[in-house]
Amino acid sequence: MQRANVVTALVAAVVFGVAGYLLAPGSGKVTILTHPHKIKDCRGADCDVTILFDCTGSPCEPYTDNEVIQVNTGHKIKFKISNSTYAFDPTDGIKFTSANSGNWLPCNPQGSTTDKYDCTNNIPAGTPTDIYKYQIHITGLTVVDPWMVNY
Repeated sequence: MQRANVVTALVAAVVFGVAGYLLAPGSGKVTILTHPHKIKDCRGADCDVTILFDCTGSPCEPYTDNEVIQVNTGHKIKFKISNSTYAFDPTDGIKFTSANSGNWLPCNPQGSTTDKYDCTNNIPAGTPTDIYKYQIHITGLTVVDPWMVNY
């Protein structure tokens, strides 16, 4: 009896594993980005962030030159795309997603260009150090979400 239960469980696992592999979107494809994961300290100054692209998979995936940036109140975070083939989404190129961050970290495209976005750090002085997630929206590509640390 115990042997039959083990065989049944093993067969079920194989069937569900094969079905999941065949039916899942992008089945069998896992992309691991190998770009460097650096931190940039911009406390006391505006922060320049470059958007780079990893095109080893399809489609390309945007990422920042520094995965985490450290900033403080009263300074701008200036995002620039490194590849002229791509453009920020004109209405939502950079968007902070953490609580209250929409009011404290407004972001806007710069001029008539589609490769620059600026965000102003208006987090109230005295706010405890916290981590804020933001999203990068590049037209036609998957949205990615790195981090900012406010000191």
